[in-house]
Amino acid sequence: HVGVIAQQLQNVFPNSVFEGKDGYLKIKLEEIFWAMVNSIKELSIQLQDLTAKITGLDKRLEALEKENAALKKQNNDFEKRLKKLEKKL
Repeated sequence: HVGVIAQQLQNVFPNSVFEGKDGYLKIKLEEIFWAMVNSIKELSIQLQDLTAKITGLDKRLEALEKENAALKKQNNDFEKRLKKLEKKL
């Protein structure tokens, strides 16, 4: 079975739950449907924002990796020059 428990739902969406003629709690499915649709919209916006942020971070990481590689090469070149200078002394 898949569903929600009216008592639990009542804590979150009190207007979506009512007591039926039989004394049992009932759920107004239409209100829950629209709440879910709005939640999906919000999650979609968050997903787009996070995707854009990840893309930006990926580009930044790529640039930093290139810079790091260039600095490593420069450092190796300096070490070679230093060793040559030390041999001459």
